[in-house]
Amino acid sequence: MWYARAFTVTATTSDLPVELDPIVLDDATSFALTERALELAPQLVAHDVPTLYGILARDRAARFTEGLGRLRAGARPTLWTVSWR
Repeated sequence: MWYARAFTVTATTSDLPVELDPIVLDDATSFALTERALELAPQLVAHDVPTLYGILARDRAARFTEGLGRLRAGARPTLWTVSWR
């Protein structure tokens, strides 16, 4: 996701538009869960833990994709075009 304005996120606050918060959090959570599943795979954890993290990551990734779709549906046309086509 590319947000074309400067923004600040801290441990307690964000100046992103409120409607973007859940979408950004879903993407970050999906990424973190995927990374953790990969880290846990070779460790001595219950055999289903990496799989469960993967399932949670796919769920959050799907929510992120749906959120982006909602944003696209309500977005105004872009004012720029791809210059290398």
